[in-house]
Amino acid sequence: MSSMWRYQWTRQKSQLSDEFKAALYYESQGIADIAVKLYAMAQMRAIGLQADILTPDDFRIVASEKLGLVKFALDALRSNDKKRIAAIGDIEPISVDDYYATYSAKLPPIAEGVLEKTDKISLSEQAVLKLLEMDIEPVQAKRLVGKALGGNSGEKTLAGIVRTAFTLYIAESGNNKQDYDDSITSDDVRKSSDYEDMKAAGLVGKPL
Repeated sequence: MSSMWRYQWTRQKSQLSDEFKAALYYESQGIADIAVKLYAMAQMRAIGLQADILTPDDFRIVASEKLGLVKFALDALRSNDKKRIAAIGDIEPISVDDYYATYSAKLPPIAEGVLEKTDKISLSEQAVLKLLEMDIEPVQAKRLVGKALGGNSGEKTLAGIVRTAFTLYIAESGNNKQDYDDSITSDDVRKSSDYEDMKAAGLVGKPL
């Protein structure tokens, strides 16, 4: 809860308290998947109803609305009855899609300017994902996309941003390779494929 608590999107942020911890633990029984999704759905509900702040009651309400299919398992865990707990099978994953659809429909229309900003952020994220598919490290991918968007290329399309970012990646990789090659001296065995050279350097052991 401490790790995910900073991800709050209501107008006001609630402080993590023992009451919040107790409410979420009771409703999820410590099952991480349920706890995380309850936290997400509680915020969906609060934002959909245009509430200013999240409360412990939001967890209880969401659980009553959404956790009916796993209620028998959660009740068994709360009972601490070993026989009831042993009878629990696999708990189906909780889907938040329908809950999101229900409460997002209650929101007022989004202003045009906000849509434009969202599209721009989405474009950046898509470009990062494309670079990740090319096995570029996440931190480096974000930095390269940032440079591509902030440069003078004027690229506004996904393909153009990815192309510019990847060109920067190739250029940086080439510079790193050159630095690496320059650090290797002429007698370095990494430049030799000759068995005798490696043997003379003490890299080949005697036969057993």
